[in-house]
Amino acid sequence: MRYTTLLLLPTIALAAPAPLPVPQDKPSGHEVEITAVTYGGTGCPDRTVQGLLSDDRTTITLSFDQYTVQSGPNIPATERRKFCQLQLKLKYPSGFQYSVFGADYRGYASLEKDVTGTAQSTYYFSGQQNQVCVPTRCRLPQPQPAACSSPRNPSSPALTHLTQTVIPTTFKGPMEGNYLKHDEVDAGSTVWSPCGEQGMLNIKSEVRIVPFTAKGLNLLTVDTVDAKFSQKYYVQWQRCDGKTGGGSGGMPIGRPPVDLGRI
Repeated sequence: MRYTTLLLLPTIALAAPAPLPVPQDKPSGHEVEITAVTYGGTGCPDRTVQGLLSDDRTTITLSFDQYTVQSGPNIPATERRKFCQLQLKLKYPSGFQYSVFGADYRGYASLEKDVTGTAQSTYYFSGQQNQVCVPTRCRLPQPQPAACSSPRNPSSPALTHLTQTVIPTTFKGPMEGNYLKHDEVDAGSTVWSPCGEQGMLNIKSEVRIVPFTAKGLNLLTVDTVDAKFSQKYYVQWQRCDGKTGGGSGGMPIGRPPVDLGRI
């Protein structure tokens, strides 16, 4: 009987069911694509913006042709502040949601002493309203907009259901040259696309120079000397919770090293 038992063991092992495949934490690259990019604003006239999704579907790069602010003698007030409102429609498999966890800014700045340039991006998904501010990585003095609630304040009503994230960036003169800045969203401030539908990602950016009364010529451009200005947004994916229609956790993909350039 002992011999018979030994012969049967391989048979039992072969008959055991194969393990179930482990669910993917993100959709395959070929399953995600940008199907439409719409935009408008003083900083992005028609046919001046291009959108590109990386092969691994973890970064969205936006390039601008005419996104420049300047101040100085005889410069109209309308040239001191520009904005651009974009909407990106992504196609991806059901059962996933995504969020933006960081952004790169590239451009050119020529600022006098005591002159400050600011660039601010707000991202949200269609139908969402509340927003939370994320301080810049540079730790430079930057007042938060009045409409924002602080992520450090646990009593903030926006923290109960985050729907927008604001990333402000500051450039302080004197400075001149190309810049590269990288900012990341705190984990507790991450905003995810809605489950059960294709989330329309809205990105509103604004660039300005203060004070408006600067004596010399000041320039903050989103069009570098040797290349177009670009904003690169880093995306992370997670599976939706089938019971609640939402998810938790998430897996950041390909976070880049922080490079603040000359700032």
